[in-house]
Amino acid sequence: MVVSSFVSASLPWALLLLSFCGPSPTAFSLHSTASGVQSRGRCSLIRGGPVSQLCAVPDTQTEAGSQTDRDLSRLQGRLMKQLRQTCREFGMIEPNDHIMVCVSGGKDSATLLVLLQHLQQSLAPVVPFRLTAVHLDQQQPGYNGEPLVSWLESLGVPFRILSEDTYSVVKEKVPEGKTYCSLCSRLRRGILYTAAEEIGANKIALGHHADDAIETLFLNMIHQGQTKGMPARYVSESRGGIHVL
Repeated sequence: MVVSSFVSASLPWALLLLSFCGPSPTAFSLHSTASGVQSRGRCSLIRGGPVSQLCAVPDTQTEAGSQTDRDLSRLQGRLMKQLRQTCREFGMIEPNDHIMVCVSGGKDSATLLVLLQHLQQSLAPVVPFRLTAVHLDQQQPGYNGEPLVSWLESLGVPFRILSEDTYSVVKEKVPEGKTYCSLCSRLRRGILYTAAEEIGANKIALGHHADDAIETLFLNMIHQGQTKGMPARYVSESRGGIHVL
């Protein structure tokens, strides 16, 4: 109970754990194909797909496809309700905010962006705020970001594509056999902070899912000896007071 209540308090974007896609956070991701963007698992991103379908569409217009539409509609309603509750509880969105949404190409950040677009439209008369999607191409071998760019264009959201060769830096600095994640993450975060300053964003939204929060909690308990998870929001004082959600 202690762990579960602590974790629930540190899940600002826990709503992004898409039960429809299955239990694994890697069950769904963007990857390049000749025809655009396809899926792994049971959901797919498509170029030009309506925002109202979130990130998933049925493959055929069959009875099964109609059931999928109904499932998606219920899922969208549940996620939007959780998003509104989370924003109210932690005071995440305020009038005239400029929120930079970091989009990796995975299901979590993609869903976060779509849901925030819906929220932006519904709150426009009373709590206007701006969104800018930002994607960082870290120059990993074989990566093709064109399908993601096409999808962002289809949403009609302002976006920027950054390109920084962090891959070579990590390969050079990290000894063979060691994990790249820590250094890669620090380099990526620094680049994103700089991008937020350049576009005048006062908040950065990250699409973490429930597994991320639980893993962070246990990593801190095991390696730091602290019961510390992901905060709902925090302020980066060294970066001019940018809020991270």
